[in-house]
Amino acid sequence: MSEIMCITHRKLIGASFLRQIEKIAAAGPDAIVLREKDLPEEEYAGLAAEVLKICREKRVSCIFHTWLSAAKDQKADGIHLPLPLLREFHQDAKKHFLIVGCSTHSVDEALEAQALGATYITAGHVFRTDSKKGYAPRGISFLEQVCGSVSIPVYALGGIGISNAEQCLNTGVAGVCMMSEFMKSADPDKLVRGIRETGTKKRRLFAPEENGRDIAWSQLKQLNQKDYRIVDIRDGVAFQLGNIPGSINIPFPQEAVRLYEIPREKAVVVCCQRGEISQEIAELLVDAEYEAYNLAEGFLGWLRAYMEND
Repeated sequence: MSEIMCITHRKLIGASFLRQIEKIAAAGPDAIVLREKDLPEEEYAGLAAEVLKICREKRVSCIFHTWLSAAKDQKADGIHLPLPLLREFHQDAKKHFLIVGCSTHSVDEALEAQALGATYITAGHVFRTDSKKGYAPRGISFLEQVCGSVSIPVYALGGIGISNAEQCLNTGVAGVCMMSEFMKSADPDKLVRGIRETGTKKRRLFAPEENGRDIAWSQLKQLNQKDYRIVDIRDGVAFQLGNIPGSINIPFPQEAVRLYEIPREKAVVVCCQRGEISQEIAELLVDAEYEAYNLAEGFLGWLRAYMEND
């Protein structure tokens, strides 16, 4: 399932801002990012306390923007920082928050944000939007380049709605961010449902009935690497001794809980030494509504194929 973030802009709706936040939170987006960075920190903190209370009641993640001290004081779920602030405060942000976001506008910025410890980035603006009048949109190809350059979740931003969300989701992004659509929506619930339904139409590696089944390396290497991630569940020592390029290591069972932190924007191909334990893990991920497959014959199968073609 693709994730949905609401980015706030109180000036779009005026006095009814908190009432709109209540409606948005009730609709169930994955997170609300309180962006009101024009406010002095004290005023921001006051507004943030009210928004955080609403989010807590509706069980929606509340991510503060810019003001790191306010986020720490109120124990927000995360902090989103413009890149200049991430450069300055990345150590403090990583120390206090599991969720650290950053706004990016180029591949170079995306790579820098990842290196500084951001756990997700926004990339935009993708389409024309009133909030960026006079600036040309970066387009779908930009999203594809960013997604292909970093391993952390990427969220599309800028001019996104139900009508064009699918274009973004097919690039491999983890989800979409919307500002004006949420702020001006008379029915946020309909908006969220529409995006969720679009997310279920994302392209799959194989037909739905194949989910959870074996995939051979000969099949996998013919697919576009941006459409899947390989998760190697062997222990760290085995992984360091040899691994499939581009794979990530989540040792099982030592770090099993991390499996459910894997972003859902791509299919997951699970790899162990011989393709046996990974079959069970792929099935667990399918039960958790991932698109997941088992790499048949595991790392050794890949290694044999690599040696034969070397």
